[in-house]
Amino acid sequence: MKIKHIIIAAATATLMGSCQDFLEPESLSTFDLNYIYSNVDDARKGVNAVYSHFGQDAFRSRLSNNMTGNTDIEHSSGWGNNGDRYQIWDLEALESNRDLQIVWTYAYRAIRDANIAIEGMEASGMLESTDAATAQTMNQLLGEAYTLRAYWYSMLTYYFGDVPYMIEAPKAGLDFNLPKEDRNVILAQEIENLTNVEEKMLWADQVPNGIEQVNREYTLGMIARLSLQRGGYFLNPDLTMTRESDYLDYYQIAKDYSQKLISLKDRELNPSFRQVFMNQCTFQTPVNNDMLFEVPFALGNGDVGWNIGVRVEGAILLPMIMVLEITTWRFRLPITFPLIRWIQEGM
Repeated sequence: MKIKHIIIAAATATLMGSCQDFLEPESLSTFDLNYIYSNVDDARKGVNAVYSHFGQDAFRSRLSNNMTGNTDIEHSSGWGNNGDRYQIWDLEALESNRDLQIVWTYAYRAIRDANIAIEGMEASGMLESTDAATAQTMNQLLGEAYTLRAYWYSMLTYYFGDVPYMIEAPKAGLDFNLPKEDRNVILAQEIENLTNVEEKMLWADQVPNGIEQVNREYTLGMIARLSLQRGGYFLNPDLTMTRESDYLDYYQIAKDYSQKLISLKDRELNPSFRQVFMNQCTFQTPVNNDMLFEVPFALGNGDVGWNIGVRVEGAILLPMIMVLEITTWRFRLPITFPLIRWIQEGM
């Protein structure tokens, strides 16, 4: 009997141990940040998650072309429709405006994914890899994540002013109910971040996807653009316009980085205005022309080309615009080269 009890006890202990292992398995289908950012291929996929939000309606149908069809100077009104988009165009958006909510939501989703990528790469040790190609690619990816985050904060501060400033990847215990941060603090920090990473990034003709991938030229231009935004006037809650006393410092940064881009990687303006549209229609993306970066919409995805601006009724050009549906959004900014040269030569 004693032997029987010992055998039963041993079997019970074995079963309990097996149950514990069974209830706490190691999932083979999930990877933590340490794994994802331990190699170039998966790190690329992690950064691609930030790009994916350009394919959402917040960008492709709003920020890319018709978020504000009117300005306070060129203001037309009188529509019978009071839909969300018309409210924005009429400069009378309500708190319930769904379009504003969509832009806000996807901006912060893109920022969230950028923060995850940044934190993963900076903690991976791969930025200092002894393999030169790996270190170079990882630093390029880090620059892409920082630049994309800066773009979305630029848009948020442009449309909403002071906004919450989240720069950490989401994790348990973090306070996500953040107060608003001064827009100028956000812009200043994002400018500093980009100046820290741009020198280790690659030019458009060195990356696999050319100008359909964030590149060093675009990051240099973004520094200049953000600096002009930081040094410019902004609207206060009391509806007065002002700018910070250090605005000349940021105009100088814009000038310096514009000149840096021109001196290191000057890019000629396309001499043919027609060719700009021909390139679009034939999916040509020259890497050393005037375009710095294009958002690579999937085929059939994107509203650019057929809903830009206020509608013109009865115009012969309307069918032509409908035909020329464009599948990429081209960033002639941040900063066209004539403006860059004006900044450089005019100050």
